[in-house]
Amino acid sequence: MFTVNATIQRLIRLAPLSLGCSIALTLLQFPGLAQITRATIADIVGGDRVYIEQTQAYIRDLAEFGEEVSTEDTRAQLDFDNGAAGRLQRFSNVQIGQCVEVQDGTLVASGPIDGCVSGFLVRVEGTIFTIDRATNTATSDIKTLEGQVELVTQNNPNPSNPVLIPAGQKVSVRPGQPLSSIVPQPMTKGEYCSIIRGDLFQGFRNPLPNEDRLEEVVVRLYGSPCDTFPVIW
Repeated sequence: MFTVNATIQRLIRLAPLSLGCSIALTLLQFPGLAQITRATIADIVGGDRVYIEQTQAYIRDLAEFGEEVSTEDTRAQLDFDNGAAGRLQRFSNVQIGQCVEVQDGTLVASGPIDGCVSGFLVRVEGTIFTIDRATNTATSDIKTLEGQVELVTQNNPNPSNPVLIPAGQKVSVRPGQPLSSIVPQPMTKGEYCSIIRGDLFQGFRNPLPNEDRLEEVVVRLYGSPCDTFPVIW
């Protein structure tokens, strides 16, 4: 009886280690993916209509891997467990995973957090970018605010020529669109300033990682800060 119990106890002790090794090996196979397993509702702005899997959520609630977070007429900030953060515009829906998938609406993200939309993967390293997927159109927009992102397809995450989108540029993508046909275009100063002075950046209690760099990026890209440009709300 002692031998059986000791064996069982040893297997129980080893099970978490074995599971951890399996997870680690899986992550090593996908080195470009940010390692996210959960998100915390860090802030809610302009209402209370934030949901995790269709259940109303509150500040400090957790969304686990694979769960959906959505907003109605409310904005929300998510803090991810790897130090990255993101914000949802009103009427947005994302799924938490190795890439944060935008299913509807708009996400702004900063830090080591990959995004995905319409079969495309946005790979980052400490970058600030937005993904906007409109409900009534098949087109999604990806805009880089700081740093640079790599755009690839989810079914081929390591192509020889990813699309590079530096700060101040944007692309529009459609499901099934060939990567080779996607060409980044410059954002105007009005577009850029409307984002960083708009709902995704106003009214939140805590800044996104590296948010303080955005005004410097504006000056570098456009020659003057946003306060010299009339932003239309």
